[in-house]
Amino acid sequence: SKSKRCIWLYMVLMLLTAARLVLAWCTPVGVDLSPSSTFDDSLLIKLGMSINSGNWLGQYDKLTLAKNPGYPIFLAFCAKTGIRYQLALCLLLVLACMAFSIALRPLIKNRFARATLYVVLLYMPLCFTTAWFRRIYRDGLVIPFSIAAFAGFLGLYLRRKERTEKLVPWAFIASLSFACLQIIKENGAWILPFSAVCCIVMFIGWLWNLKQKKTSAVSVAVRSMLLIAPFLCGFLITQAIGRVNASYYGAPLLSERFSGSFARVSSDMAQIGERCDHTALWISRKALNDAFRSSPTLRQCKPEIEDSWKTWSLLFDNKDVYGDMAYWALRDGVYASKQFRNAADAEKYWSSVANEIETGFNDGTLQKQNGLHVSSVSPVVQSDSFGNWIGLTFWTSGKLATLSHMNGRLIGSTRENIGIPKGYSGEMSCVRKFLGNNAVPYDCSSDGSVIHKAANRVDHILGKLGVLLFRISLIASVPLFLWLLVSRTSLPDKTQKIELALIVMGLILSSLAFEAATCWYIQYQLGIFTVDSYLLEVYKYSPEFYVCLILATGVVISAALSSILKLCNKTNSKCHQQSRKNEQDLKL
Repeated sequence: SKSKRCIWLYMVLMLLTAARLVLAWCTPVGVDLSPSSTFDDSLLIKLGMSINSGNWLGQYDKLTLAKNPGYPIFLAFCAKTGIRYQLALCLLLVLACMAFSIALRPLIKNRFARATLYVVLLYMPLCFTTAWFRRIYRDGLVIPFSIAAFAGFLGLYLRRKERTEKLVPWAFIASLSFACLQIIKENGAWILPFSAVCCIVMFIGWLWNLKQKKTSAVSVAVRSMLLIAPFLCGFLITQAIGRVNASYYGAPLLSERFSGSFARVSSDMAQIGERCDHTALWISRKALNDAFRSSPTLRQCKPEIEDSWKTWSLLFDNKDVYGDMAYWALRDGVYASKQFRNAADAEKYWSSVANEIETGFNDGTLQKQNGLHVSSVSPVVQSDSFGNWIGLTFWTSGKLATLSHMNGRLIGSTRENIGIPKGYSGEMSCVRKFLGNNAVPYDCSSDGSVIHKAANRVDHILGKLGVLLFRISLIASVPLFLWLLVSRTSLPDKTQKIELALIVMGLILSSLAFEAATCWYIQYQLGIFTVDSYLLEVYKYSPEFYVCLILATGVVISAALSSILKLCNKTNSKCHQQSRKNEQDLKL
């Protein structure tokens, strides 16, 4: 019977979910405390340990407010609750995948198809990689929250014609996930185009219904408040963290790197001077010298900045500092002068520098470049660079879609499997107390235990299988998508065809928009290093791209599966009816 099949289906889902959680609990987590991780892994761990000790982000220095605090807050939460990092991350993934599969219920009617989508997302290969699951770094945390954000907005969109109370849970999911994305990474605005367009379409539809007198003004007002809620929550949580930072350090900033006066200085210095090769140089040495001449405040720290610039240039050609590394070199030099006791002092200093550089632009002593700002802290895009930029975006997206880098960096792969730790002492011992006993040095694959070795092996096998299935699904999704849109039997309702097309195209365009910004942000790698190093760098920063691509592919495959099962049921029903008719004819 149908009820028995549902019970068996839910039992299988529960078993697969439990297996995924157990595997996550057994997987070792890699901790990078090397000097090369000072600005990344070890910084976030240090901030998380400080929050856990009740000292917020610790004593103020050049790195205290360098990055958003969302990920350290998550680490502190894991430590306080005693939940292992990977288990907490996997629990979020379970909830996000569940929300996304349920969100599509109005479009994908078949329960088995939605269950298949849930399992596919739960075992996606992204969460069997060293970069996004085994590594203590924030890029892994955006995966479940990105899925949840899409689930929230799609849940609202697909239920836009239903009663208002049915929209509330999806507005809550969208609000929570959208707000978390804003404080985990500095590029949290990447989901704004999808979410904003989704909300605008719903609002226009409700206004049309109001004009047609199919709904009331009160209903439209209440529903509109639900649409505003995610963006309002994102604003409020950033403001709340800014207030906390103001109470500790004197400046109401989420981070110094992308907000406040230092962000102004970054934007200004990237526009100084004549046009140069911006695929590599964001702040040229000439632009730095021009800034010294224009800003007496910056000249106060000139010796320290010169020393820092020389040190950072050793990473490249011993002449210039490329890409966003120039901003870190600038910060290192200024903070080495020890002029700041807190963030308020730093804000005053950077504000003076920004004012002096902008005065130079206004009076003509500094030449300013014009163009499109992809980011306030990156160089402008020149008009004749659009073609190359678009081409690079599509080329990079195609390379990433092959999953070659992901396939080579799965948990337990030969490239990542280095050794086991000889012992734990000093800082690593403290980190293990903070994160749990499954924490190992990043250059080690496990602690040598049978559990860790078995978990790595299973992770690797599932990751390989996931990569293979994703490649096949990605290729198969194109003809299936066209069949769903063209066939009269797959989706008889034209509204469903339109909704499917909008959702899939929205996800794909989101992936391309994100990759366009990512390509522009790190394309200096292509000018300085090799193509392989550039692609590896893009891969590390692109979990959001893969999330969009996997969700789009999953929606198409599950919708096609639902349609195929529906057609099979109709065929079986007709055969059954014909069989009964034949039996009746024989009796007569």
